[in-house]
Amino acid sequence: MKHKTVVPFYLLFLLGSVNAWSEEAPASTNEAYTKVCNSGQLAGKGACAADPVLGTNLNQWGCTRDNKTKLIWELKNDYKGLRDKDWTYTWYDPDMSQNSGYPGAKNGGECIGSECDTHAYIELTNKKTLCGASNWRLPTKEELASLIYCSDSQYTPMQNTGEGGFICTSNAGHNKVAQPTINTAYFPNTVSNWFWTSSPSEGFNSYAWYVSMGVGKGYGTNGKYGSNSVRLVRNEE
Repeated sequence: MKHKTVVPFYLLFLLGSVNAWSEEAPASTNEAYTKVCNSGQLAGKGACAADPVLGTNLNQWGCTRDNKTKLIWELKNDYKGLRDKDWTYTWYDPDMSQNSGYPGAKNGGECIGSECDTHAYIELTNKKTLCGASNWRLPTKEELASLIYCSDSQYTPMQNTGEGGFICTSNAGHNKVAQPTINTAYFPNTVSNWFWTSSPSEGFNSYAWYVSMGVGKGYGTNGKYGSNSVRLVRNEE
């Protein structure tokens, strides 16, 4: 088990003002999402049932489509395999044109099935053609923040704080909303944790942006050597 590094919160506010990704609160109704079978077929299409059960078989539920953004998201499970909900990863991208000049940390998380960094996890997920596709990637901070769901429907734009997206107002006021702050009907097995994005920090190249599914925070930064959760996404082909 490797040590998880937590960065003091004062570092989250050093980057200056970032415009919120949208003035519109995220969609939260079930009509916003469609289940996708591991075959890649949408629910109700072909051999994919209208309401497939979660599982690893070809015609079981393995991904979720956002009907507004047309993005398809991976789901986590509790099977202690490659996509288990509890695994964490360090941020690593060897592509110098994408990593702000610092690749991050290899194999520093806690996982089974791959090396425990984002690059290795993406490569293996694409090799296994999750939900019939091989174009999986880390989401941008704006894409991942769009999944935030506040159970009391109270969203506050995070502007002029060095962060962005939305935060659940009740959490901002230190009251409780349901955790994790995501629609668990379509994103089961989500842990209340920080999730990595593909967006490196503009001001500190050893940092990258995360989205919190624990308090519904839009996004903040953490050292790339930190060990966080991952939810991959792909564009619909």
